[in-house]
Amino acid sequence: MLLNLEPKAATAATNMVKDIDANNDGNVITKSLLVLSEQGLTAFGLFLATRKSKDEAAANRIHDAITHLLLEIGITTGKEYTNSSTSTYYQELTQQRDEETSSSALQRILLTKDIIEKALIYGRYHAKAHVENLKKSDTKKKLEETVSTNSQPIEKATLPKEKRVFHSHI
Repeated sequence: MLLNLEPKAATAATNMVKDIDANNDGNVITKSLLVLSEQGLTAFGLFLATRKSKDEAAANRIHDAITHLLLEIGITTGKEYTNSSTSTYYQELTQQRDEETSSSALQRILLTKDIIEKALIYGRYHAKAHVENLKKSDTKKKLEETVSTNSQPIEKATLPKEKRVFHSHI
C-alpha cells in the first residue's frame, strides 16, 4: 500500500505551532531542523530534551507532533518507546530492530529523518505564515481604530471647473 506522506507531515507541522507563540515556535522549529539536518536523529532528540523556559513548550509540541506522525505512518508502533525520554526515543529510532537487515534499517532511518525534516520545514512555513497573518490583522485593527476615531467624512478633492484641463488630440 502506498502512503502519501506529505499531507501527514503537513498535519504534524500545524500541530507544532501554537497561535499565541508562533514566532518563538518558528525559531525553535528552525533550530531543530538545523540540528537534525547537520547532526542526525540522536542530536535532534537531545536538542529537544534540553530546551528550557520559553522554548520547552515548543520543543514538547514538536516532539508530540513527530511521535504522532511516526506512529501514524507506521515507522513506530507506539509500543517500542512508551517509557522513553525524548532523547532516548530518537536514539532508539536509529537502532536496528530484530526483524530488520542492516540495509532495511538504514532505509527506515533515512525515511524517518526525511519525513521529520519535511514536517519541520512545513512547520517553519506554517509559523511564518501565522506570524504574518497576525501582523496583517493587527495592522487592519489599528487602521479600523484610526478610521473610527476620525468621524469626520473624507471629502473628495476636486478642481474648480475653470482649472480643469482637457487635452484633445487633433
